[in-house]
Amino acid sequence: MAQDEEQRIRIFTVKFFESLKKTLQEDYKKKEKGEEPQSTWNASTELKALDRSELNKIKDCPDSKSISENCIIHFAALYDDVELCRTLFDLGADPGVTNKLGSTALHLACSAGSVDCIEYLTQFTTDNERNKIGNTPLHCAILSGKLEAVKALIHAYKDINIREALRRSNLTTFTPGMLSGNFEDIATFLVEACESN
Repeated sequence: MAQDEEQRIRIFTVKFFESLKKTLQEDYKKKEKGEEPQSTWNASTELKALDRSELNKIKDCPDSKSISENCIIHFAALYDDVELCRTLFDLGADPGVTNKLGSTALHLACSAGSVDCIEYLTQFTTDNERNKIGNTPLHCAILSGKLEAVKALIHAYKDINIREALRRSNLTTFTPGMLSGNFEDIATFLVEACESN
């Protein structure tokens, strides 16, 4: 009997992740075009409908088909879905859960330039959390090349010592300050932020 239940949950989880990724990708494409997403499937609604034992098995479960072993929260961050992040945390998901690369949802939100999720997720993590290659969320935001992502992160961490944060190197010894040199608008913003910090 327990094997049947395990198999049912495994099948449900695979189908859930397939629907999640498809819906998030379609919605994201529509938002990028300035269109209103009109999905019939909603991850938050699906999660809220689960009983407690099913929810406990899926809320922080990695996607078996994701090479990085991303969890639901990671996909929500990548596609800037704050509603799904809120739902997950309301249902008891771990805000600090990491994927195979040691990245939190904030790392991925910063990498994707997901401004709304950056603003939301910063309340659950610190500015100096590192993934397995040593990147902080600031490294990831700069590497996204999206100025608005960098601004959102810096503004969310009001007490951040920007000069110190720009000196933190990853395992390849690149610092966020060095990386910003590839993006003139980001470099200019960071210089101005350091001067006013």
